[in-house]
Amino acid sequence: MFRTRLINFTHLETLHIQDRYRQKLLVLKQGELEQVLNSLTTSEAYTRSIINNMLVGLVTLSSQGCIDSLNPAAEKMFGYQAKELIGQHIQALFSKRSIGSSLEDFLKTYLGRITEINAIKKDGSIFLAEFSLSEFRVDHNIYYSGHLRDISEQKEAERAKTEFVATVSHELRTPLASISGSLSLLSAGFLGELSIESQEAVEIAERNSKRLLNLINDILDYERLEKGTLEMHFEEVSILSIVSRAIETIKVVAEKEELKVEAHISDTVVYADEDRLAQVLVNLLSNAIKFSLPNGKIVVSSQQVNNKLEVKVIDFGRGIPTNFHGQIFERFKQVEANDSRKKGGTGLGLAICKAIIEKHNGQIGVESQEGQGSTFWFSLPLK
Repeated sequence: MFRTRLINFTHLETLHIQDRYRQKLLVLKQGELEQVLNSLTTSEAYTRSIINNMLVGLVTLSSQGCIDSLNPAAEKMFGYQAKELIGQHIQALFSKRSIGSSLEDFLKTYLGRITEINAIKKDGSIFLAEFSLSEFRVDHNIYYSGHLRDISEQKEAERAKTEFVATVSHELRTPLASISGSLSLLSAGFLGELSIESQEAVEIAERNSKRLLNLINDILDYERLEKGTLEMHFEEVSILSIVSRAIETIKVVAEKEELKVEAHISDTVVYADEDRLAQVLVNLLSNAIKFSLPNGKIVVSSQQVNNKLEVKVIDFGRGIPTNFHGQIFERFKQVEANDSRKKGGTGLGLAICKAIIEKHNGQIGVESQEGQGSTFWFSLPLK
């Protein structure tokens, strides 16, 4: 009897202990759940705060191209409230010409790229935006996020600056050419003998006026190339005749610097603008002369490689540091800051060369090591 009561008591105690643990476990699980919910709420608020305070516009789209959300920057940019656009097709924000005939065209054009797009405000006005589109997934569903930045004012400022530079350059070129011509006559003695001091002053003025005139011509050329208004006259022409013409142009300067120019050129025919291609070669040869040592040589060669003609201008001068290889074809970029003073030049020559070669559907580049000379090359497609 006693044993039975003991067993029953023990059983009841066990049940009580289990119930207490069950209650504690339930409280613990509720606490963990609250902690998780609080963490999620904080994380959502953090993410929402970032999105709402972004300076660029953010638009999310469904897999069908319908608008899911806009952040405040996008609302301000387009002039809409988000609720007015949610559920509408992307055609409400972008011109039909920008989107194309289908969502597939739109994705093919913009997905994974940073490019420009014509966007439409609520009032119907169109503005230019920098646009990038990326894909993301939530629960196996596909969505797209588009980032936008209004660049219409930036483009307008760039256009105004370009027009101003072009106008000033045009207005300066004619009187400067006249001044340079007069100084050349004075320097040559056609207007009478000059004293030694006057001769030196006139020669300095003549050099600087020519340098300024070259700068203006380069600015105008580059501006036309950027706008696509520089006339190009393509025809079949021998690369040998173009190289010979370029070497003849720089012959006097090379002899003055005691440099020998060697040419190993095949008589290959290319489809090109002869004048502009000669301009490229004269520029490359002039640079080679500037940075070569006296009594040295410069080599011009050509070879056919896989339906392309490759032309090289090789010098054995100071060379170019590796970290400058990607910069020297940009505007006003030079290896050393004082090169323009010591060696002359505008800092636009290689940028113009690059633009001209690209107009020929070609490529241009440089291979060089500091102290071991440089090889500037360009390649042109053959018919």
